[in-house]
Amino acid sequence: MGNSNSSGKQAGRDESAGRVPVGIRPGPDHRTGTLPDSAASGNPEGSRARSQAVPATFAEAGGLIEQYEIVHPAVPAEAEGMTILHLTDFHIRKPLLGGPAWPGVLKRLEAWLPHHDVDLVAMTGDYGDHPKDDQAAVGMLERLAPMLRGRLGVFGIFGNHDGAGLVERAKRVGGVRWLGCESVAFGNGVTVVGASFPEDLVGASAESEGGFRVALIHYPTEVYTAASLGIDVVLAGHTHGGQVRWSPTMTPHTSSDLPSGLASGMYRLGGTVLCISRGLGEAVARVRVRCPAQACVYTLRRGEAARTETLTAIVRW
Repeated sequence: MGNSNSSGKQAGRDESAGRVPVGIRPGPDHRTGTLPDSAASGNPEGSRARSQAVPATFAEAGGLIEQYEIVHPAVPAEAEGMTILHLTDFHIRKPLLGGPAWPGVLKRLEAWLPHHDVDLVAMTGDYGDHPKDDQAAVGMLERLAPMLRGRLGVFGIFGNHDGAGLVERAKRVGGVRWLGCESVAFGNGVTVVGASFPEDLVGASAESEGGFRVALIHYPTEVYTAASLGIDVVLAGHTHGGQVRWSPTMTPHTSSDLPSGLASGMYRLGGTVLCISRGLGEAVARVRVRCPAQACVYTLRRGEAARTETLTAIVRW
C-alpha cells in the first residue's frame, strides 16, 4: 500500500450475494466472531460448503490466522490438501523511543508458528515501511525466517515499499528463496510463479512448464494479466484491506485501482482465483479500524468452479 497502480481493466462485480460458494470455508466475521449468514442458514450452497470444509478451527492466534479453502478444478491429485501460509505487508518501522521493537501482531504469529507446519510459505512484499526502516525490516526477517516451516519451502517476492537497499540485504537472509521474476516447479504438479515489484508475470511465467500455477505478486490488479496467462491462483497484498473501513465492501482508500469494495477477499476471474490478504502491518498511520491484521492459511481442494467473465467475489474477509 502507499502507491496506486494503474489498470484500465473492467471493474469487478459481486455475485456472492451473502452466500458461501461450494467448498469455501469461511472465516469468522471480524466484528462479531460469527460465520457468514449462509453458513448457518438453510441455504443449500452454504450447507454444501460446510459439508466439504472440515478444518477444526476458523481462526487461531487471537484471530490473526484465518483458514480458507481454494477450490479449483485443476488442482492435481498429488496437491489435494496442500496448505499455503500467506504473509504480506509487514511494514516494519524502526522503533521510536520507548516504542515496541516487535509488534504485537508478530508476537502472535511467533507464538503460532512453532506448533504448525504447512506445505508452502508465501510472502508477498512490503517488509519495511520506508528506507529508514530497512535495518528493522531485515532484522524482522532474520528473526522470523527460522520459524517459517514449509515442506516445499519458503518463498518471497518484494513490494513497492521494498527499496534496493532492503532487497539486497534481505536476499542474504537464510531460509527464504526470493523470486524476482521466475518460476519453481514441485513434484506434486504445482508451480510457484514469483514476480517482484514492478511485476512482470509474463516474464516470470515464460519458463514455467504448465501444471497448476500459483503466482506470488504484490499488486492485486495483476490478476488481469494472470487470468490472460491462465495462471490458476494469485496471492496478493498491497491494499491492507483498506486498513480503515466501514465494512469489507466500504473502504474509503485502498491504494489500488480495483474498486474499493474489492480490497480483500477471494475472487475469481475466468479460471483464476485471486486471494487478497489484509496483511500484517499498517502504512501511513499505525491504526486499523474494522479491518484487523490477517495471515491466511489456504488449503487446495479439487472441485468444480464456474468461470467468470468479470472479477467476482467468492468470499470476503
